[in-house]
Amino acid sequence: MTETFLALARKYRPKKLAELIGQDIFVSTIKNALKNNRLSHAYLFSGVRGIGKTTTARILAHLFNGEEEVKGNPIDLFEVDAARYTTVDTMRELLDGIKYRPANWKYKVYILDEVHMLSNSAVSSLLKNLEEPPEHVKFIFCTTEPRKIPATIISRCQRFDLKRVGFDVLAKYLQEIAKKENAEIELNAASIIARASDGSVRDALSILDKSLSLGEKKVNEKYIQELLGLVDRTSIYLLFEYLMNGNTKEGLKIFNELYKSGADPSLIIQDLLEIIHWLSRVCLTPEVAEESGVSQVDKEKGLELSKKLSMSELSQTWQILLKGYQELQNHEMPHVISEMILIRLAFASELPSLEEISNNFSSSEKKEIKTNQTQETVINKEEDNLDKNKKQTGISSDTVM
Repeated sequence: MTETFLALARKYRPKKLAELIGQDIFVSTIKNALKNNRLSHAYLFSGVRGIGKTTTARILAHLFNGEEEVKGNPIDLFEVDAARYTTVDTMRELLDGIKYRPANWKYKVYILDEVHMLSNSAVSSLLKNLEEPPEHVKFIFCTTEPRKIPATIISRCQRFDLKRVGFDVLAKYLQEIAKKENAEIELNAASIIARASDGSVRDALSILDKSLSLGEKKVNEKYIQELLGLVDRTSIYLLFEYLMNGNTKEGLKIFNELYKSGADPSLIIQDLLEIIHWLSRVCLTPEVAEESGVSQVDKEKGLELSKKLSMSELSQTWQILLKGYQELQNHEMPHVISEMILIRLAFASELPSLEEISNNFSSSEKKEIKTNQTQETVINKEEDNLDKNKKQTGISSDTVM
């Protein structure tokens, strides 16, 4: 019989507290709470999509009831999408069974996902049970938008903001998963996936799943770049250097080569923004180039270019690209707009900065400007004194003899 296929995000969903990655503060806090029997009646988990909010809630629900691992579908665990219970009637229907004791567990546990979607009337109905919950009931709320949740609910919960998983931690985790699937992924390739998923474990596993589904047993950096429509980092650095040197011709040549190879113009501009951000960090704190998870090309180019470019130049370049990137989002001609952004950037590199303009003044010119300012100040004071004298002697400033 053929084995049922499971997506990696489901197959390797954590079932124990120890299996959660990147949430060390939460794990240590809950361990201490369990040890000292200080578990709250309500918890609120916030964080970006795919970070593990619902998974963490399930693990905690089992821990409430003395089970270290998630098993099956317990009858006393109620997991619902809050978007379906926006009215007061549906919320009352959901909470109608709170007064009854659990069938098997010590506690009934209600997990409300996307709790920020609740209407005001539904919140009011929930709040009554949250203020004075029965001893046998626990609540766990999950949300991607905690600012939309009323303060009356937040104040009655223990809140945990689940962090994005660090790129280096997530990259190593992807390598472990690939190994379990009898495959192999290079560290650089795993790092690209981690950055592309922005620290979301579910998104990262989905990308890995896609790469393995295409039959690849050894996944390298180039393959992931092609899969995600990304551009080789070295090419982006070369494009950036040409533009910063005002070499529009060579810069556009590289850009069009990348475009013809299938690169998304919007992603090219986005990569340039990432490089400027990276160079700014290296410029201010060079030691970040030595951190784990930093690719060799980012390390080498970061240290090299940060010594050539000032923060003033990087800030100016950032503003030009950011404005262009925003224009690009609402336009139907991304290739044309992107070219014009790069041309604008190349010509801007030839313009002197404010610092250079100030330094270009010779000392004699500065002295002349200062002398003129002094003379103007003296003339203004003399005119003021003359007006005062006229008023004191009763002579009108409008009288002409």
